[in-house]
Amino acid sequence: MLQVDEVLSAIHRFDPPGVASRDLKECLLAQIKTRRVGMNGLTERIVKDYLPDLGRKKYADIARGLKIPVDQVKAIAKEIGTLEPRPARRFSPVPPIFTSSRISSSARQKTMPTTS
Repeated sequence: MLQVDEVLSAIHRFDPPGVASRDLKECLLAQIKTRRVGMNGLTERIVKDYLPDLGRKKYADIARGLKIPVDQVKAIAKEIGTLEPRPARRFSPVPPIFTSSRISSSARQKTMPTTS
């Protein structure tokens, strides 16, 4: 399992960062590490330990748990909001090309041999 985790960790650093993540937390953490978001490790800690609270905007609960000001939690939440929860979303497949299989009667008359 250790080798799988090492390979997955390497894939997470591919472009776009966080691709092939197993869940939202893993995706955001990969981007935080790659982009170096958050200067003091609090960004990573909030994602690791308080992601559900962050999603519900319970900034006061997070601030109380980390013993930091609510404004700092809000600033970190804003940074986290710049991350992409679905990193490969911008790589959409090329739209399919449809061709018409209709043949007009005038085209058919020109190409079909006549029988006499």
